[in-house]
Amino acid sequence: MKFLIDAPLPPVFAKAFSNAGLPAKHLRDVDLRHSSDSVIWAYAARHEYVIVTKDRDFADRTARAPHGPSVVWLRIGNGSNAQLMKRVLPLLPSIFDRLAKGERLVVVI
Repeated sequence: MKFLIDAPLPPVFAKAFSNAGLPAKHLRDVDLRHSSDSVIWAYAARHEYVIVTKDRDFADRTARAPHGPSVVWLRIGNGSNAQLMKRVLPLLPSIFDRLAKGERLVVVI
């Protein structure tokens, strides 16, 4: 399982995921930083990425599309990158387990 980190999230997120044993790329790493949601969705599906985002649009798309990439939707309020990572990184094993069991949308509050 590998993760594609959406543009609103910091590129350091991809490094943190990878350091935790979960391969990850930021949209910048794959030249998609300024791409539309549709292009990002298609890329993630084609390359078997899970999208990690703060964007509700990807969560909504998961509900509408019976097939496509899974999404981790971070519904955590604004804060520093350090605060965001402090909140999310301890949850990675649980997020991974839920995705491995077939959940297509994992919401982190």
